[in-house]
Amino acid sequence: MIWQDIGIMIIQWAFFFALIPTVLSKDKPPFFTSLLNGILLLFLAIIFSTLHLWGSVTSTLLVGGTWFFIGFQKYRTESKTKLLTASAQKIKP
Repeated sequence: MIWQDIGIMIIQWAFFFALIPTVLSKDKPPFFTSLLNGILLLFLAIIFSTLHLWGSVTSTLLVGGTWFFIGFQKYRTESKTKLLTASAQKIKP
């Protein structure tokens, strides 16, 4: 493992720990932001794999997966809100 792999891996783990409050919070970033971050990190992991930086690949996939999970949480929350709003509008006389 070369020093660049270790450095990138440590930084990615710091990003992962920085995202934990977002995962646990009710407030989420916009869905598109989460999706785009996840996709770009997936491409970054592919680039790291071509350089055989396997620690970086693993940690980048972890952070990207966390962004996808945050996006899923936002999507689920928005779907419930839209469903409840639609139901409330049907009930109004």
